Amino acid sequence: MMRFFRNIKVKLLLGLFLFLFIVFYLFGYFVIYSLKMSYDKTIENSLVTVLKDLKHTYHHEINNVHEFEDVKHEFDIDILYLQTVLVTKNKTTLLSASEDLDKFQLDFPQNIHLLSNESIVFEFQKNIQLTTKEIKVGSIILYQDEKEMIVLQCGIPYNKHNEFIQQSKVFVTIGLLVLLFVILGVVYLMLNRSLLSITSVIEDVKK
Repeated sequence: MMRFFRNIKVKLLLGLFLFLFIVFYLFGYFVIYSLKMSYDKTIENSLVTVLKDLKHTYHHEINNVHEFEDVKHEFDIDILYLQTVLVTKNKTTLLSASEDLDKFQLDFPQNIHLLSNESIVFEFQKNIQLTTKEIKVGSIILYQDEKEMIVLQCGIPYNKHNEFIQQSKVFVTIGLLVLLFVILGVVYLMLNRSLLSITSVIEDVKK
């Protein structure tokens, strides 16, 4: 009889472990995914703010490189890649670039056809000359006529494995594992008490 109850206890605990493990795994995944989406949105919002601010001041100071640096410090962004590009039917020409580009330049957007006067197109670029990380780049049209257009591009290094997210993964994993084993421990004690009570009743009936 005791062996029968032990088998039931083991099966219940194993079933509970698998159920909680799946639930906690999905919960942890959702938490980390939400943090990554929040990080992505933060980068995107920074790009939008900078692009709109520079477009607003375009006719006055956009060709002055110092304006790029002023915007970088104004919005407290550590690394900000900025450039303006003249686009004609035959070629693209770099007009101005921020100091962080350091004589290099961002790639011109492949999805240029998606640009309109007020739209902003985002894409990821790789440029090992600038950084080992991906760069999230936003592009917006500053000026356009039938023959040419001027495009402003703004890029920020994108670290999808940044320290905060990595630390969050560790904390969430440890926290959920501790909670899992605490729950299993409590259930184990409750099962032991219940089975002892049942066993005691059965023994009394036999007597």
